Amino acid sequence: MVDLSLGRLLGLTERLVPTAISFGIQSEPELLEKLDTWLPSGFRFVKLKVGAETDPALLVAVRRHIGPDVGLWVDANQGWDLDAARRAAPFLKASNVLFVEQPLPVGRLE
Repeated sequence: MVDLSLGRLLGLTERLVPTAISFGIQSEPELLEKLDTWLPSGFRFVKLKVGAETDPALLVAVRRHIGPDVGLWVDANQGWDLDAARRAAPFLKASNVLFVEQPLPVGRLE
């Protein structure tokens, strides 16, 4: 038995790997409460699951709550069509969303 991490055993230097905390669709109060619980644990990125229509007010509230130093992205789970993606683009940009995961259904490369 060796009392070393796999990384150290392989000769890698230790460093923290930034990771995200992911949240499903929920109300603003529930989400902000969960952010208060998890962000102090060191998460530097937040991923929000969103529906077919993303709520701009929720993204604004989350961005305001987490501040500018925490990365934010959304996961549309293939739930948008091209029109929904275009409608979302301005408020995603205004909320400094880093990227959108799976915005369109598989095979829809518009």
